[in-house]
Amino acid sequence: MITKGKTGLTIRWNRIQGASGYDIYFARCNHDGRVIVCKKVKTIKGNKKFKWTKTGLKKGKSYKAFVKAWAMKDGRKTYIRTSPAVHAYTSGYTKTHTNARSVTVEKTKVLLTVGKASDNTFRIRAEVRKLKNGKKLMSKKHAPKLRYLSSDKRIATVSKSGKITAKSKGKCRIYVYAVNGVSRTVHVTVK
Repeated sequence: MITKGKTGLTIRWNRIQGASGYDIYFARCNHDGRVIVCKKVKTIKGNKKFKWTKTGLKKGKSYKAFVKAWAMKDGRKTYIRTSPAVHAYTSGYTKTHTNARSVTVEKTKVLLTVGKASDNTFRIRAEVRKLKNGKKLMSKKHAPKLRYLSSDKRIATVSKSGKITAKSKGKCRIYVYAVNGVSRTVHVTVK
């Protein structure tokens, strides 16, 4: 999620092949000991729009969101993919904390070989750049500082610590993303 002025947030997502639409779930982040559950706030029909903005929020507060892609099967809406939850501050920061500005990775292209122990794995080296230096990133209560996601686990998997393991020949992408969803992509080719 990225800030939209001082009281708005914009969430973006990738197109999911075969989706008929997307449901967006949104809420304030848990606070004051209360667990706040995301509720469906918007349905987008079709597979052409991949962005949604919520305005009129409280300045400098944390919010969370996730997106569910759906398809119509036998006349019923069926969820086919759910994004990880992302968390962000409106206006980008508070007195003590800040959103991530970007994620950097040491290598954006990786070549692995199935079955060859020395070339079967690769550890991603990544860093989060802050929107405001001198402030802390959002706490781990929301989500880990960095998360990793494989576009095709049949080709390559990735651990919570960023270790890619080749599974079968092909190509996939590993997304490395911060708490608020800003990300970098590592392109993986497995031979």
